[in-house]
Amino acid sequence: MAQRGMAVGYQIQSSNGTHIFIDAECIFIDSVTTLYEMRMINVGLLAADPASWKTAIVNAMIAAGIEAGFPDLNSSTIHLFDYEVGDRGDEYVAQLAAVWTKDITKTNIGSVFVNVYIGANGELQGVDFKGYKEYRFVVCVNKVGTGTQTAALVDNANSANLISLDDAGAAGEHMLDSGWTVCPAWATNTINLKPMAKSTITTDDPVYRQFALYLR
Repeated sequence: MAQRGMAVGYQIQSSNGTHIFIDAECIFIDSVTTLYEMRMINVGLLAADPASWKTAIVNAMIAAGIEAGFPDLNSSTIHLFDYEVGDRGDEYVAQLAAVWTKDITKTNIGSVFVNVYIGANGELQGVDFKGYKEYRFVVCVNKVGTGTQTAALVDNANSANLISLDDAGAAGEHMLDSGWTVCPAWATNTINLKPMAKSTITTDDPVYRQFALYLR
């Protein structure tokens, strides 16, 4: 599951009566090479058959991913954010505020938060929350172990400031998604965030593949 694709925003462009044409904002990620690319792709959706829309978008993303150098995408590695009506009534586009895309195994992770990445300061990234009201936190992980594993983005200056996701499910490949959530009170300006993780079972060995933060 090194290569993945996500559609994070949609905008209606036109309609000819039988088809609705949309632009889908997509991100393609390879967690081994750490390559990622964002693209806007145009997709025609059959107006009379809404049940076919997801498949149409997935197939268009797979084709675009191959063109962009991500040949290993398939329907199980494509994830779609739900369509939501935006301020203009015809669109919703999320802003990708920060992303970490490297695979890393946290052997015997422990029950206290530790940095996921080994670079300086946990390979933190600055995120400007100013003007945004909601966040969406997405983590891709291969859960190895039986504990409840927690992944978080933590303020480098104050570890009490964090956003997190718990994974209490069975072992295996998971995509954790917070859904759209009101930004915490501390998230008002630029905050240096770093990925951290822990588990209720200290000997768990999760493999983290991606941390992504979206704002709107």
